[in-house]
Amino acid sequence: MALFTNATHHGGLDKPRVRIRGVEGQPLILYQFLVRNDAYRQTTILGSLDELSVYILYERMESGHTVTPQELRELLEEAGIVHGIDESSLAMLSDLVNKDSSWAKAYFQVASGTPPKHGEDGHLEFYVLPSSRKPRYEMDESGNIDYHELNLIKSAVKGQCVAVLRQPGKGVSGMNVLGKKILARDGDAISARAGNGIYSSDDNTQFFALEDGRPVYENGMLSITKDYRVVGDVDFKVGNIDFIGEISITGSVLDEFKVIGHRDVTINGNIGCARVEAEGKLVIGGGVSGKETGFVRSGSSLRARYLNEVTARSEGDLIVMKEILNCTVQTHGFIQIPQGTILGGKVYALKGIEAEVIGSPLGTATEILAGIDWDAHTRMQEKKEQIGKIEREIIDVSERLRPLLEEKKVIATVAPEKRETLISVLNELRQLKTYLSKLEAEYEQTKGDGITDPEVRINVLKRLYTGTRIKFPGLEALFKEQIRGPVSIIPDIKRKAIRIVEYRPFKQTTEI
Repeated sequence: MALFTNATHHGGLDKPRVRIRGVEGQPLILYQFLVRNDAYRQTTILGSLDELSVYILYERMESGHTVTPQELRELLEEAGIVHGIDESSLAMLSDLVNKDSSWAKAYFQVASGTPPKHGEDGHLEFYVLPSSRKPRYEMDESGNIDYHELNLIKSAVKGQCVAVLRQPGKGVSGMNVLGKKILARDGDAISARAGNGIYSSDDNTQFFALEDGRPVYENGMLSITKDYRVVGDVDFKVGNIDFIGEISITGSVLDEFKVIGHRDVTINGNIGCARVEAEGKLVIGGGVSGKETGFVRSGSSLRARYLNEVTARSEGDLIVMKEILNCTVQTHGFIQIPQGTILGGKVYALKGIEAEVIGSPLGTATEILAGIDWDAHTRMQEKKEQIGKIEREIIDVSERLRPLLEEKKVIATVAPEKRETLISVLNELRQLKTYLSKLEAEYEQTKGDGITDPEVRINVLKRLYTGTRIKFPGLEALFKEQIRGPVSIIPDIKRKAIRIVEYRPFKQTTEI
């Protein structure tokens, strides 16, 4: 129910129009279908301009009269209203008139037409969304939105169905309150074409990727492109990137963003406290300032101007032009910094290292590990920790068993339920010892995995400062004196020592 005031009549071609102020103060302009007056009331039948809604405006002149739903229905029929009459609304208005005399005007919606349902236009239903310039934020189960995730691009893999062409739908006609049919239109058809990197089914309704890449849909053509170029920085306008193809960024990757590339990644600027990974080459025109939590990784080779306070991993060679400062660097190739410094942190290189300077005059702790597979080294450390934990558990269980094992007579007098506990503890001890033997065997195997090419070495072109710790497989030395270069530091496996010898340049010079 709603109460209204200030009814104003408007002229019209077929029916007068009435302007009424609604409950929320909004103006409503309605058709006036019928007006009936007597000494007690004025009843007005009003309808929306689209003839899909009908209302009764009931104005009380005098109290002490009644009205029945049937009388209201007859007024509607007199006004020509035959479709969508709401019997419950008529009953509610009747009850209000008959039982409550505190109001002057009441307004009820009493009939609703059936609007037409226009057919849905034909469209492409995307299984992999095409690239977009507008953010496509997603809300998680808790209702939160990560504004780093704009989802501007999505990846399709070769053979994947990228989109399906849906045909236009048929319209379903409606009916107004006067019983007149309202025609519905059918949906419009669209055409879609397969562009580069896409093939379609024989009936041209399904579109598949011919190669890995990102879908692009422009001017009715669906295609796949194998690269993604960002003009500017990776920031809140671009968001995190995870792409199956090649990525190139003309600017920098700002703090707290992620770039994951399944092929080569090229960044002309710098990388902040971010995560950047490339399955192919990773080329950084500037440097990386990781603030101790940044992470960069390459499935091939990695090149940068500098690395500061970052964890950097590379399956291939790693070349840095200026400095590696307080980093954890791990590579299965060479590390080359022929015009720069390695200072602080821990640097692993399976094939060898060449640097102009290692360490600092202040004796900053710097750890250089060459010829060591950092994967194997990590596994070895994990096994050592597991072995230590199991050994401590064995000691604990043995201590609990000692009183019973030392006094055999006691065992015979143990109650059956306690004997079961004793047997359980004995079984636990046997299982721990079996597991310990397994871990020790795995540890010995892992130690073997770390031994590599005996020709591995560390080349120092100018100076190695005190405080630098050098490690080869099974060998370790802390340098307490400054060493002037150019020299090579090599493992002497026969003497089980680390030696400084005449400079031996690496045969291979890596270029990215």
